[in-house]
Amino acid sequence: MRAPILLCTNRGVERLDAHGRTRQALFSPELLQGDSLDRMAMALNHQYHLAEGRTAREDWQRCDYFSRMSCRASADFMDAFLHAAGTDRKRVREQGFDPQGDVLENLGRTEHLRWCAFHYAMGYEAMPPEIVAQRGAQYAAEKARTGKSSLRIGKDAENRLHACLIPWEALDELAETEAGYTGVRKDYKKMDLDNVRMIPDMLRQEAGV
Repeated sequence: MRAPILLCTNRGVERLDAHGRTRQALFSPELLQGDSLDRMAMALNHQYHLAEGRTAREDWQRCDYFSRMSCRASADFMDAFLHAAGTDRKRVREQGFDPQGDVLENLGRTEHLRWCAFHYAMGYEAMPPEIVAQRGAQYAAEKARTGKSSLRIGKDAENRLHACLIPWEALDELAETEAGYTGVRKDYKKMDLDNVRMIPDMLRQEAGV
């Protein structure tokens, strides 16, 4: 029996086999959420967009390729987090997962190191402080002129520079620096900790619950 032929067209994905031709919408849930890793990554991505009012699936559809890869990498590291915390998937499903104190902080530090490693592997480098200042000034100027700015001060995707590629201890200082330009303080440490706290929800998504 010949293997089926899959064609990606602007109308969707077409499958041609011995039984004929079938068509599947290009952005169907089956294609967007094809395995357990993607279901966990989808849940992780969704937490960054809760205030925008979309479903996790809608957020995943709008997610760019790099961000999907980043969420998948974080989800794929979950077993290492659980091992470091002295537990595993079975016990988390049965007993829950609520790390506190030094355990939670160490897991947050580990997540930050994992995040940095992913970005370095993808060609990113640390953004020098003078570039942060230049982009901050550009943000402030645009906001003063138009009332808003879409510039992300700490991330320059075109030149593969990111201001968060720094030690965990320096994240609060970066947050204060950016807040001086934007008026909004991002809690970068909390973002790392929230990824760790998402583990029970990711396991529920993996199981399709």
